[in-house]
Amino acid sequence: MHRQQIALVRKGDVEVSEPSPPTLEEAGGSYLLATRTLMMYRAAVAVYVVVITLVQLRTMGTFVIKYYTFWNWNLLGLYFAAAALASSTYARASGKGQHTSNVSPTMTSRLMHSLPSVVTLLFHVNITTVAIVDITTWTVLFPMLTKHTTPEMAAVFRSMFLNYVSYNQHGANAGLILVDMMLGRLAFFPHMVGYAGLWSLLFVAWANIWHGISGSWLYPFLDTKETWAPLAYGGLYLAHIVFYLAVWGSFWLRGRLLWEQMLAQSRPSRVSDQPGVSVRAAAGRQQQANGAHGLSLDTQTGGKKGL
Repeated sequence: MHRQQIALVRKGDVEVSEPSPPTLEEAGGSYLLATRTLMMYRAAVAVYVVVITLVQLRTMGTFVIKYYTFWNWNLLGLYFAAAALASSTYARASGKGQHTSNVSPTMTSRLMHSLPSVVTLLFHVNITTVAIVDITTWTVLFPMLTKHTTPEMAAVFRSMFLNYVSYNQHGANAGLILVDMMLGRLAFFPHMVGYAGLWSLLFVAWANIWHGISGSWLYPFLDTKETWAPLAYGGLYLAHIVFYLAVWGSFWLRGRLLWEQMLAQSRPSRVSDQPGVSVRAAAGRQQQANGAHGLSLDTQTGGKKGL
């Protein structure tokens, strides 16, 4: 998982961009909060996800495990647990005066060394699928289940969706991860839309396996016998791209809103200590990593310019 960084290394008269993996600073740090405060928020959300899951299993039973909502809710908890660990590791590294832009395996385990990449991947999958789950649930699934059935079954489905657990899994989940995006330093990787698609493809494969075993579909819009099935599957595929572009826009907006904080807390030393890399280029890398594509940096005056 690499991205083309803005920081450029001069080789003769040619500036060549070099790939760079996600850093622990990006995965664990914050522009607005102390790192330990961000860690506590992420840890609290991870615990909250576990509590809601236990409540759901106790009240509804284990049959919910087979549904996409359950998968995504717990994937969200996994992200927040990994992100809290990244923030904790980054806080400890900062306290020890280590160069935290890329903590070496000699300081932590090999798992800790790959943690920024894991956190970044989980974030991109979650922030895309959260939007798909919430919007599909309330605009497609809920109307289908409550309007095209008997009054008795409609009442059953309403009780399944209109409750505290459902409101968390089909609404509050988006708020939790959007707050994390605004507070954190995670960079946006356009190519990771593929991982979000693979996650959903994995569930579609499971849904077809379940249909083969039980003879029923987990969701009515997955029924391949319906004439509109190609449109349903194609629409879900396109939804990943649409929502991923919306995520890109959210990062751009974050860059606009938090420009001053990003500029004040940018760390040119993370690349400017490399031969031939300028402070301007280092700050530019920080700019792109946070989606602020509509702004440029004047390092001579410290001002902003619109491109």
